[in-house]
Amino acid sequence: MPQVFAPRVSFLPVITASCLLVAAGLPRHAAGHGTPFLVGYDTATGKITVSPKVYRNFDTEELFVNDSGFILNDGTPGWTRASSLPSGTSLDIRFLAPLLYWNPQTDETAPLPTPNASLVIDSIGGTTTVAAADAENPSGITGVNPSLLASFTSHHHVVWEILDPDQSGLYGLWARLESTDPMSFAAQPSDPFLVVLNWGITNSTNYNDGVDRLAATAVPEPSTLALVGAAFAAAGWRWRHSLVRRRDRRRRS
Repeated sequence: MPQVFAPRVSFLPVITASCLLVAAGLPRHAAGHGTPFLVGYDTATGKITVSPKVYRNFDTEELFVNDSGFILNDGTPGWTRASSLPSGTSLDIRFLAPLLYWNPQTDETAPLPTPNASLVIDSIGGTTTVAAADAENPSGITGVNPSLLASFTSHHHVVWEILDPDQSGLYGLWARLESTDPMSFAAQPSDPFLVVLNWGITNSTNYNDGVDRLAATAVPEPSTLALVGAAFAAAGWRWRHSLVRRRDRRRRS
């Protein structure tokens, strides 16, 4: 089982800036950087394209590891510009849903476990955190969203960091790419795609089972997230109401 290492400290922005500068210059299939998402533009539909829809690349070099007190991976997945996307196009990444989590003990018929961890994504545009949904934040997303991913010229990365990780498993994040400046590049956003990040899974069969399970989840619509928030609030009200009734009964007895 992976160890839990020290929490983040204030010098992370320095490391983040260094990682992004180094990663930006890496070749498309550099050792340890896996198979990137391919980002293009479909002139027939006017949409940004991202392929594949589900990131699946079993490579033990992509595991999160401790790096001077931080739990980081090697920057994968990254994004590579296809020839159909004009060079220099600025695109944002928008995360769409709460953090997903799967581990090998997850029953096939049971809901996915709720993660205790959160994922921090440091990009050129700022820092975004994606965690499980709760009553106050049914989307599970805080920070900059959308955030500038890159001005696409070749191959680009963000820094992925895990906080308070669960037992070995996979984390999933639904996202899409959008034009940073629709006035200069009037493209429709991409279809949603799933980023899968590996925390301690070293068996390829387990890995593929987990990716399949995460990919089977639907991307919630904003209205659905609002309903989730209302459900959390209603559950909290019922719990508080029952607590008051039990307390009143004890006082009368």
